[in-house]
Amino acid sequence: MASLCFGLLIILYSFFTDYLLGLAKQISLDLHLRMDQFLGALMMASPWLFNFDEAIYLPHILLGLSLFVSAMLTGNDIILLVQSIKQRPWEKWFRMPSEQ
Repeated sequence: MASLCFGLLIILYSFFTDYLLGLAKQISLDLHLRMDQFLGALMMASPWLFNFDEAIYLPHILLGLSLFVSAMLTGNDIILLVQSIKQRPWEKWFRMPSEQ
């Protein structure tokens, strides 16, 4: 149940992230990545925090670790890419001669 809640929360704040697939664009990509790191660490600790470690813990550790590591490895490169796409550099390549 905890992993389902984490997944729904990630989907929810992804809708509000300022990137290509974001709808509301209220959260910066940097904040999104920091939230991914926090939720990854929380997901890894959740079996012990919510006291279900005797039933199952390995999927939470693996999914949390993958979320945390992917957020750590995604850095300024993707943020700079999103910023450059927002500047629309391709528009100057497709202007008609009468527009110049």
